Amino acid sequence: MAHKGDKPMIQALLNEFVELRHSGCTPDEAWQLITEKTKTLSKPERQQLAVLAQQWELKQRSMRPGEDTVDTFDTLNRPSGTDRSRSQSDRMPSNETSEADAIPAGLEPRHFFGAGTVLLLYPPNVDKPVAVNIGAGDEALIGRLAPNTILVPDVDLEPYGGLAAGVSRVHASLKHQANALLVADMGSRNGTYINGHRLHEKELRLLQDGDELRIGQLTLIVRFMRPIK
Repeated sequence: MAHKGDKPMIQALLNEFVELRHSGCTPDEAWQLITEKTKTLSKPERQQLAVLAQQWELKQRSMRPGEDTVDTFDTLNRPSGTDRSRSQSDRMPSNETSEADAIPAGLEPRHFFGAGTVLLLYPPNVDKPVAVNIGAGDEALIGRLAPNTILVPDVDLEPYGGLAAGVSRVHASLKHQANALLVADMGSRNGTYINGHRLHEKELRLLQDGDELRIGQLTLIVRFMRPIK
């Protein structure tokens, strides 16, 4: 059974995935063949494996133009349908606002962060979410705009009680990479958490639709959306 920090197991599964891809399996087929073995890994380790596999696919993309492989990995760390429905209904904005009502007009849910995806962050007790557009390969900073500073974060949490919640001026970063959204703590004093798990400084962690992202003591619900065509 794998233990936390079991890098040899992660590398072995990644090698197995790559071998299956080279043997002619599609991303979905290769991933399904190793999914059972990933159950022995902790959630952070599964996330790390998913990111590594996505990065490998990105390197191969020039050889397979037009192939979209994101959904293959997106399902790896996603809760089961029952758990997911419960967690999303519990986490959506309060004041008896339904999920459909909470989604701004002109957008629909998306389960992976591909081209054109809009990130919505829902602070507590706020009807209107914070919308963030991050282009492929770009980075957005989360923090708090303070007086007498020239640094303006891309996501300013000061209007949502950022100071009282212990949000640093430069707290965390969001990176759009390989059709995935990665979050990293920037050495903040009060930490960055995904679903209750604290990130190490500069550690890249996969962020998913429906996750609970806590910046200091300020909890944000994450939603991925795309414009309705």
